[in-house]
Amino acid sequence: MVVEDREKHQRFLVGHGCFVGGIHLDQDKSTLFTTFALQSVAIFANPKAETMLQIGLGAGSASRELLKWAQKPIKIDAVDTNTNIARYAKIFFDFKENGGKVHIMDGKAFLHSPNTKKYDIIIHDVFAGGVYAGHLYTQEVFQRISEIMNPDSILAVNFLGALGTKSPLAPMVNALDKTLKSVFSDVRVFKDSGEKDAEIENLVYFASKKKIVFQIPEKLKKMHKTEGDTYWVQEHFLENEVVLNDDHASIIKDGHTHHLRRHQTQVEEGVWDKVHTWLPRATWAEFWREPTASTR
Repeated sequence: MVVEDREKHQRFLVGHGCFVGGIHLDQDKSTLFTTFALQSVAIFANPKAETMLQIGLGAGSASRELLKWAQKPIKIDAVDTNTNIARYAKIFFDFKENGGKVHIMDGKAFLHSPNTKKYDIIIHDVFAGGVYAGHLYTQEVFQRISEIMNPDSILAVNFLGALGTKSPLAPMVNALDKTLKSVFSDVRVFKDSGEKDAEIENLVYFASKKKIVFQIPEKLKKMHKTEGDTYWVQEHFLENEVVLNDDHASIIKDGHTHHLRRHQTQVEEGVWDKVHTWLPRATWAEFWREPTASTR
């Protein structure tokens, strides 16, 4: 469902029971959500990228922000299980494949398809409300992803959790870190904001076969920014790097993702408490009936 708030000049894409994207209509259509701005800095680690895979399309926000800083045209393949979301991303959120293709299928099935090619950037963002995608966070899946990455390629994995050692959400945050490190030579993790002691954090894990070095464009440093907006996040994200303690964590493996299901249920409850007030009750009721487009 597409929802437009004309007073605030904002447009949201709602799918799978949560927000999967949103843009400012009067600010270069930049993303409303800082996590997509953070995912987009993958281009700073591989500025000459020419191919990209987005596992979990949503509104295509990460790729749209990323393309603003690309040195070359980037051909984008995307994978999503929801036909409506893919259609709305193109119509209402200016998502463009640039010669690539949107595949409506499960991400794991796509990764194991016989004609899968190699990519310079891969965005992995499959958390979406009531849709459980634990099978896409396993060591075996990341091993397969590494096989379709070039030597300079960068992977960005979005994950929701918590950093406090006493939080029930911390174990899976550490487990994902350990799982990625079992496959890739370098893994760096960032929060999408500077908020301290948040009950739920949006984290982005960057992984590569080589040492990850981000090169922030000089043009970005000179641009006008407001704290928290897309360009501000892209310039200041290095300030929010976190170091995780995965000494006692377990590697996530195929067939052993039940802890992830419990983790997602806890995250959903926290996220819903926070975001359900962003739209009127009637709008959410309309979403549960049928995906559509509306304004208010």
